[in-house]
Amino acid sequence: MMDGFLKSIDLGQIHIVLSGVSPSTCMVTLCGEMDHSMHDKVSQFISENTPSQATAMIVGMTELIFMDSSGVKLLHELCEKFGQNRLAIYQANENIHRILEVSDLSSNVTFIQGAADVEDWRWIDREAA
Repeated sequence: MMDGFLKSIDLGQIHIVLSGVSPSTCMVTLCGEMDHSMHDKVSQFISENTPSQATAMIVGMTELIFMDSSGVKLLHELCEKFGQNRLAIYQANENIHRILEVSDLSSNVTFIQGAADVEDWRWIDREAA
């Protein structure tokens, strides 16, 4: 069971928190700036620290103030890892939301805005999807 699982790392321009929010869903929260120089470090941290029983992920972007194409690349990688409709984007600011809308990610992810949405989304039986 992953509930309560918590790992974090501060990489200078970006801080990452990875936590378990349900038995099969984890949440990665990105704070700061996600650019090309951070992609490999962020990807490696997520890959090495995501529990094997995770079948879905929520990416929290409330405190992400900048993201370039490397952030879109990271989200594509997470979509590939978890599968279609098993990745949710939580509270992306207006500029980042626009970047995500024009990418081809919007058909493969769920955009959620409030805590109640997270609560509903994290308990969906992802194995049945």
